[in-house]
Amino acid sequence: MDSSGGYIPRSLFVDFETATIECVKSGHSGGRYDPNQFISRNTPVSLYCRGYNTIGSTIIDECMSQISRLVEECTSLEGFVISHALGGGTGSGFTALLLQKLSAQYPKKLKSNFAVWPTKGSPTSIVEPYNCILAAPAIMEHTTSTLLAANDALFDRCREYIHIPNPSFRDMNGLTAQVLSSVTASSRFECKGSTGLFELKPAALDPNLHFILPSYCPLNTAAETNSTSLQDITNEVFEPQSCLIKKTVRSSKLLSCSLVFKAETTTEEVSSCITAVQPKLHFSGSSPTQNRLRHCLYSPPFPANSSPSVCAFENSTEFAGLLGQVNHGFDLMLAKRAWVHWYVGEGMEEGEFSEARETMAQLESLYESFCS
Repeated sequence: MDSSGGYIPRSLFVDFETATIECVKSGHSGGRYDPNQFISRNTPVSLYCRGYNTIGSTIIDECMSQISRLVEECTSLEGFVISHALGGGTGSGFTALLLQKLSAQYPKKLKSNFAVWPTKGSPTSIVEPYNCILAAPAIMEHTTSTLLAANDALFDRCREYIHIPNPSFRDMNGLTAQVLSSVTASSRFECKGSTGLFELKPAALDPNLHFILPSYCPLNTAAETNSTSLQDITNEVFEPQSCLIKKTVRSSKLLSCSLVFKAETTTEEVSSCITAVQPKLHFSGSSPTQNRLRHCLYSPPFPANSSPSVCAFENSTEFAGLLGQVNHGFDLMLAKRAWVHWYVGEGMEEGEFSEARETMAQLESLYESFCS
């Protein structure tokens, strides 16, 4: 809280491109932040190795110092949430470096991340597969859950269901904000039930099985939503068009699922909705039965200006297909040693490519083992 009684969001913005930082500063919420909460360098970082090794090392101490300052202001720190894209150098390499530093300095605090997954439909860099695969092992090691979204899916959802002809990044960020606000609701509001950002994966599952596909419903306008029942919304949240990433596997199986209901209703109605939709869900026979479908309910802070919504967080074998696409792109480039010299020139060893690829092959096989 500042001297005037206003609240300052407890966050830190880091990017090696000043343009993105300036967008936040000039936005409608930019004035709420302390200037020290923005860290940027006008240096292009499109490679994992530049974010992790050369350029990232020049900024990591400043970031950790600001994080320490923010942590000291907390009365009961629960953990860290990192939002980033896996296709770029900052989002892949610097995120991996930051996660390692956070684990070393705050080993007992939980860490989760919201990542934009690279897809063929909306590449921002030709080396996206390299960046993604090289960063993934650090994410597996240092986070408890990873929520995934893809720009092409977000664009389609905004255009086809929210009826925005030419969606901007601000429109797509608005949709992802709805998901993030749902998953952190149990930490901010009084909730009935138990599921939150750090509880999206049952403890009985392999710790590496923590890549979560979020879905949100309704995506349409408020006028259309008011005529839709909570049961209809619950059913629709499991449809492919509600997911923030394009699903590719028709016969995928659920390992676990968490539902967050935002509505002025009773726990009995929520239980009834879950009971009705449960027979339509296909859980893997190999997944543990205990706590594999959890939920929580909270009332919107401003009921008069809010409509019911449901957010689903699926831990699914669908991720094997998404990972397989990136693995394939990685293999095609590495077979020709395309752009490998860029990474080696920034301090990486060629063996790191094969090590990361082997780790991802094991993860893909692990998810595929639950397809039965």
